[in-house]
Amino acid sequence: MIKLFRFFLVCFFSLASFAQKKKRMVDVSNIYEVIYKNDYSGAETRSFKVIRNLEDFKAYYQGLNDEKIPDVDFKKSMVVILNMGMKNTGGYSIEPDKLFQDGDRLVMTIKENSAQKDELVTMALTKPVCIVKINSKKKIIVKQ
Repeated sequence: MIKLFRFFLVCFFSLASFAQKKKRMVDVSNIYEVIYKNDYSGAETRSFKVIRNLEDFKAYYQGLNDEKIPDVDFKKSMVVILNMGMKNTGGYSIEPDKLFQDGDRLVMTIKENSAQKDELVTMALTKPVCIVKINSKKKIIVKQ
């Protein structure tokens, strides 16, 4: 009986410490900025990409056919590219929802929007993309 009690006590404290870890996530949504958003110039497949240097950013941005490359100081910042993938109509978009700090890493949740059932939309193939500048160099995880 004592062994059973000890087992439940260990389980209780393990769950309590896990719950405390969840609470340590701090909202840091004020350290990001959307620097580019477009419905037609994203990738054909759904993907997320982190860029940490100017050369890679210039190479990616030139493919967007936009002449002015946004100013990003890669010594202090990084860029996250959110591609929704190809869609059959307009009315879709992708954007960051929240950004949390979880210990030594960042966790970004995203929001994917779609047209309402009766909404009039563009009848064209679209590839929504959103480029986000994050004023941090920490490791980042993107979640839906």
